[in-house]
Amino acid sequence: MEINNSTVYTKERLLKFNYYFARNQKFMWIVLSVATPTVFFVALMQIIFSELSLTIAMCCLALFLLDVLMPLMLFVFLPKSVIKKTKTLGTTIEYGFGEDEFSISVKNDMLEEKSTMKYSMLLKAAKNKDELYLFIHPNNAFVVDLSEMSDEDKEALENALKVNLKKVKWK
Repeated sequence: MEINNSTVYTKERLLKFNYYFARNQKFMWIVLSVATPTVFFVALMQIIFSELSLTIAMCCLALFLLDVLMPLMLFVFLPKSVIKKTKTLGTTIEYGFGEDEFSISVKNDMLEEKSTMKYSMLLKAAKNKDELYLFIHPNNAFVVDLSEMSDEDKEALENALKVNLKKVKWK
């Protein structure tokens, strides 16, 4: 099996990865879904049942707003500003997928590098619509554009990943 693919890291592609990554941060979302109502409830009870000064009441409300707005800042506004400055924007990555390893050829204005990696070096693989994320670190992944890949090649790649990795999400 030899499957070749070329992926350009566009702003939209990098934003999609950031959104995918944010949606899959289960621990953070659990903490926020417990913390937000708790902060709101405590602030409300303090305002209703005690004679708090206006300053303390405003601080409680500010904490609540911070708790609500933090995910929006971390996963919507911050990625957009960071992606504008990233050096990977516009980078072309050529992939060659085999039975138990894949090759990567990176080309941009500052770098030209070729490497081969065994699938077992990946932490996990996840497919999201027309993109495949090959995680090399919990926060970093290679992004593979699947939109131009044939169904047979997608199936062969899925099988190779499932054979060589423990964690594969293929939707």
